[in-house]
Amino acid sequence: MTKQLLTYLFICWNCLSFGQANVIDLAIQKAHSSEIVQLEFSKSGQYLASMAQNNEFVIWDVYHEKSIATFTLSSIESVLGMKFNPNGEQLLVLTKRTTIIYDYAQEKLTQTVTNDTNYRLKTYGFDEKSNYEIYLKKGSIIKKRKDKRIHKYKLGVSYSNESFKAFDYSVAKSLLVGVTENDIVYVYNYQTGAKKKELKGHNSAVNDVRFLAGGNYFATAGKDRSIIIWDATTLQIHKRLASRIFRKKTAVFSPDGQHIYVGDELGYIYDINFQSAFPEINIAQHNLHAVNKIRSYQTRYLVAGANNQVALKNDPLTEEIIEKYAYRDHSFLEAKGMLLEQFGTYQESFGAVELLERSPNGRNILYTGESDYPSINWANISSGKVKRMYNAYDPTKWKDLHFITDSTFIGIYDSSNVLYHWMIQGKDILKKTDTLPFLLEDFEVIDAQHIWLNTKHYGQYIYNLETRLYDKKLDQSAVSLFSANNFIVLQSASGSLEFYDLEKAAMYNRFIGHKEYVTDLNFHPDGDKFVTSSDDGTVRLWSLKEKRQLAILIPFKNQEFIFITADSYYLTSKGAMDEIGFKVGSQFFYPEQFDLKYNRPDFVLAQMGFSNDNLIAAYRKAYLKRIKKMGFTENDIRGDFHLPSVDLVNINKIADETNEDSLHLQLEIRDDLSFLDRINVWINDVAIYGVDGISIRDLKKNFLTLDMAIELADGNNKIQISVLNQTGAESYKTTLNVNKIASGEKPNLFIASIGISKHQDSRYDLTYADKDAKDLVAILKNDTYFNEVNAMTLTNEEVKIENLAQLKTFLNQAKINDVVLVFIAGHGVLNAEFDYFFATHDMDFDAPEERGVPYEAIEELLDGIKALKKMLFMDTCHSGELDKDEIEEDSNNDDDEEQGDIIFRNAGRSVKLKDNPLGVQSTNDLMKSLFTDLRKGTGATVISSSGGTELSIEGNNFNNGLFTYCLLNGLTTGAADLNEDDEIYISELQTYVKTEVNRLSNGLQTPTSRIQNKELDYRIW
Repeated sequence: MTKQLLTYLFICWNCLSFGQANVIDLAIQKAHSSEIVQLEFSKSGQYLASMAQNNEFVIWDVYHEKSIATFTLSSIESVLGMKFNPNGEQLLVLTKRTTIIYDYAQEKLTQTVTNDTNYRLKTYGFDEKSNYEIYLKKGSIIKKRKDKRIHKYKLGVSYSNESFKAFDYSVAKSLLVGVTENDIVYVYNYQTGAKKKELKGHNSAVNDVRFLAGGNYFATAGKDRSIIIWDATTLQIHKRLASRIFRKKTAVFSPDGQHIYVGDELGYIYDINFQSAFPEINIAQHNLHAVNKIRSYQTRYLVAGANNQVALKNDPLTEEIIEKYAYRDHSFLEAKGMLLEQFGTYQESFGAVELLERSPNGRNILYTGESDYPSINWANISSGKVKRMYNAYDPTKWKDLHFITDSTFIGIYDSSNVLYHWMIQGKDILKKTDTLPFLLEDFEVIDAQHIWLNTKHYGQYIYNLETRLYDKKLDQSAVSLFSANNFIVLQSASGSLEFYDLEKAAMYNRFIGHKEYVTDLNFHPDGDKFVTSSDDGTVRLWSLKEKRQLAILIPFKNQEFIFITADSYYLTSKGAMDEIGFKVGSQFFYPEQFDLKYNRPDFVLAQMGFSNDNLIAAYRKAYLKRIKKMGFTENDIRGDFHLPSVDLVNINKIADETNEDSLHLQLEIRDDLSFLDRINVWINDVAIYGVDGISIRDLKKNFLTLDMAIELADGNNKIQISVLNQTGAESYKTTLNVNKIASGEKPNLFIASIGISKHQDSRYDLTYADKDAKDLVAILKNDTYFNEVNAMTLTNEEVKIENLAQLKTFLNQAKINDVVLVFIAGHGVLNAEFDYFFATHDMDFDAPEERGVPYEAIEELLDGIKALKKMLFMDTCHSGELDKDEIEEDSNNDDDEEQGDIIFRNAGRSVKLKDNPLGVQSTNDLMKSLFTDLRKGTGATVISSSGGTELSIEGNNFNNGLFTYCLLNGLTTGAADLNEDDEIYISELQTYVKTEVNRLSNGLQTPTSRIQNKELDYRIW
């Protein structure tokens, strides 16, 4: 598919001051809230517009597989078609009354009057070249010459009751694709009408299909809300566009204010827990229907959903139900369901409780909702008895319902002007009506005598229930009302909330944030903060006193989450990073490129106000530690520097897929203020020209054009290019993905294995380190996954600084698809400055810096070699990463530590963590739990046998070092094959070894990852 470059020419962190066009916006990956009914590609194919049944539009960056903008039109707009303008910068939407133009770079909607009605129809096409019409008639696709009566062919789904809903075709590819009310995509030969294939990938009705210009790809979408892009040549799925963010139906605080409980359309309940140091998300799903309302009741909770009931619980997440109140008696009716693959299950309701009210004394509840025969239900919480009130002559849905007193309540029908009053007196139910001169949307109770009326088109009124007089308060109408803390809250069609102060009889503030309808609003016990849920998939936290949004909260059903402030700072669990990104204009950026600036847990927690000052200080310290590791200061992150730029000139000529071994790149690099210094190129986060890149410093140029050919690995190649200027500022990374068709050849394995048990200073001799190095080679020699296993082993007297060069020469033989492993076993020693050194045979343990091997020299063995898949295993003490600011020498540890049958590989200084007055984990550990490590380094995955302050174990029980023992055992027994697919990947081996070492050492030793290349997970056995 044709791709366009993400240009970073004029974009930098301080670009916020350069005007609206360059504002950096957070791009939350929210997709559609209802089924997709129409699709349209831009001419270049970089963008795809999708429209849902609820008039919600999403603009997708197809290249990055991300949504970059959304907007929703009023339900009164009847959409006839949509298309991109010729340069792809705007989406034009034709409705029955106007043409709406959406500029998605500026997120601006305008409308105009135009005579242009040339929009694609899902049910009609005309092949101008051959004068053929293709159209739908009675659910069949018909092709005929425009000047003929007899059709060339007629296509139908004859063996089912399904009908075609839409079609599209490509003359160039001779394909015609039709979609139906079932989940099958039908592909035919365009010329003859012969069926080619039935494609499966959707999970319910498919509503539209659209070919990309040129016909290489086509997209389909429908009721499951996902978009599949198909390869028109192979008829295989090329990519799927979707989101894990679904409509949130309710949000409420716990009575102590430390939890927010959220219910969504998939039936999940989320517990957002602020009591822990790092916010936690706990999740439950006890049925397959939406959770529409959660309400606290003393220390208990009422949970209402689309499963025909209200449940009384001690905890919203538990399966245990204290009492159940049914909505209707016909629960045996079968519900129509639809599966959302990979995202959960959404099932259409047969008795959905949508309104839930508690009486002032808390003893009774009212509830009603969606059903083919709606009723109002009154239930006594103590006895569990339910009274149902039906209107035998009107099956209209009840629109709103509220208690007036403990025994009286009012309800209104949808699109009605009648107030229905009920009174419960023992076994009797009394009813009366009030007829008003206007239609009602909904209402709220002010007190036992007055209610607030939201009318259709006639504004807002206060109605006196005794005198039956009404007093107009506002001219504006609202789509719905909420009531809280002496405020009436009016919701607009855009999702904004206007608070009307009843005491002052005036508007207090308008809260803008949600992109779609707000479904629930509830206050914190402090009376200031309130929380809202919305169909836009977010939960939002607000401050009433400060009149602003505090944070956007998005929980996911896999216990991941994202919290975002109004100024785009975020706190996120690592697994949720894929659900966000950034955009400047219409260009999408992966989150890692702005993560240093905007990933600020300290800012987010401080704004939300749930954490104490000590904890926030710990988060800030972790952040400062992180940017220091990356070589930045806070001033740098504020953007007080100039950035160079890199432009990939031939981006439009680069295909998504190739069988060529190399890729030609044409680069233009520039910096208007400083000379250029170096170019960095990564493939799958591996620096293919080494960590120092290609130096261009001596050229003393501000502008340079460069042609380069880079070798491609089998499979996906995520290629990133950046340039540094001579002040050290680095451009944003130009990124593209190219898939190289695999050659089918097995890779080779290259092992450089080092183990030392015997030292010149025999006091530090070990028993098993040299054996570790030999055993690993012996085991891997039998690894049948590889074509050849090549090894070079250095042990004991051979382990000297001078011999490292021959290891580098050996590893340089590896090719790009090969796998490289460097293994070291022996003593890891810290010097007076707490720098790590691997002990050589002739090292002076009192001065390790003189003849010891620094960590950087070990890692350099892997730098700049051709192989992308490379790893370093270190079975030594102190092999994990240390934070020097948080450690001190431990004078209580002896150099030769022994416990029973095990001995610690300890030599030199022992260290321990300093006391942490903040009461949380070390700043280094906190930093790793909060932030993705953006350091790419050599691109190798580095697995250490122990933490930076820990010692590594060896012993007769293992006949090896403990880390090496677990490594060998995981491979030879298959125990490291965690998914039991008869293949062991590096990620599986890492997880297995970490768990086993910790278990067998009773927590004394825990392997860690100094650096992990998360872009590459590859097979090792």
